[in-house]
Amino acid sequence: METPSGPFGHLMKKSNGGTFSTMRLTRNIDERGRSVRFWIGVALLTLAAIIGFVWAWPAASYLGWAFAIGLALGGAFSVYESAVG
Repeated sequence: METPSGPFGHLMKKSNGGTFSTMRLTRNIDERGRSVRFWIGVALLTLAAIIGFVWAWPAASYLGWAFAIGLALGGAFSVYESAVG
């Protein structure tokens, strides 16, 4: 039986004694696409900060915070995808 490796290998054991299979991520976009995705993520994170400081914080607007958090999550995901995708 194969034992899981890596820093979280001990967490990969099933309750019945087996192990979960791990699969490596493969890159599915080229270098140009990764660069574009990174800059889109940076733009979304910047826009989220601007909306947060200019609209959501001074007005204490739930809608403003929803937009800012949504943009920040989208931007963070885009930057993550550019790093691993």
